[in-house]
Amino acid sequence: MKLNSKKELNISIVSVVLILAVFMILTGFYYYKKYFPFSNVNLAKQPAGNVKVEFATKIPVKSKIEYGTTDVYVNSTDTTENYEKSHLKTVDGLLPEKNHYFRLVVWDENGNEYKSNFYLL
Repeated sequence: MKLNSKKELNISIVSVVLILAVFMILTGFYYYKKYFPFSNVNLAKQPAGNVKVEFATKIPVKSKIEYGTTDVYVNSTDTTENYEKSHLKTVDGLLPEKNHYFRLVVWDENGNEYKSNFYLL
């Protein structure tokens, strides 16, 4: 009888741990989706070989834009000095007649980094 009780206890412990793990994962996804992905992302190509990028976040963050002609992102804008919810940046020096990849990178006040999917323009 004791062996059966130990098995039941082990099964109960494993079940509780699995339920807690699933709960924590779902909670993480909820909060990630609540604050991100980035919202209202607008890319506006300008005739002077630059792009204006505007986006919003639900919490104040510092931001920069990584970009390049491939998804390796060899260039980036300067990181903003202040934590903001509304962001407007100009990406200069783009190559004419070339597609460019863009990715938004932000940091919250706790230092957590978030990256968007890439945008192609």
